[in-house]
Amino acid sequence: MSPQDALGDFLPLSWGRSLALITVAVVVSLAEGHGRLLDPPSRATLWEEKFNFPAYYDEYQGFCGGVDAHWGRFGGRCGVCGDPYFPLPRAHERGGHYYTGTPTRTYRSGSFINVTLRITANHRGWIEFRLCAYDDPEVGDLEYDSSGNLVEVTQECLDKHLMSLEDGRTRFYLPGEFANGDQTIKVRLSEGLTCKNCLFPMEMEYGKLGPRR
Repeated sequence: MSPQDALGDFLPLSWGRSLALITVAVVVSLAEGHGRLLDPPSRATLWEEKFNFPAYYDEYQGFCGGVDAHWGRFGGRCGVCGDPYFPLPRAHERGGHYYTGTPTRTYRSGSFINVTLRITANHRGWIEFRLCAYDDPEVGDLEYDSSGNLVEVTQECLDKHLMSLEDGRTRFYLPGEFANGDQTIKVRLSEGLTCKNCLFPMEMEYGKLGPRR
């Protein structure tokens, strides 16, 4: 199956130099903090905005199955949507119960966008935003299962497009410990990167002793 065939059921949203984002919230944690994307809404929270999507009531807990699963069983590997690395299909990825392939927002390439997230258990740390286009993937950009079926984009693809913030930095540091609530951050989308569908994860790094992986 070619990448183009595998992506055939994605919605054809493309407005000029635009990015149609399929968003997910990924929490990579040591302390298992809790947070989620509100705008653009993540796959885990889209049901709250569009009620014909399957409800997911643990939307604050996309932390790779917890410390034991993430680091003990899977050696630090995690699904790009915050699910445990195994079993497949992962709940929020292609073939999973909460996957729909629906873009949640469309933006112009290179623009600054407002990203709003909600933190309910703040153990300090930082947040980064990445982007991977499903269109015209390069070798290594997509993950396939043992039968050759598309699973999802890879972390390697996401790492190619680390987003910058309004001040030019790439990391947003959470306020002091126990300072929970909503945070709105200006994020600049990659200039020149266009796609009918992109994956836009929020990756969070927690640690009570400071930001560390």
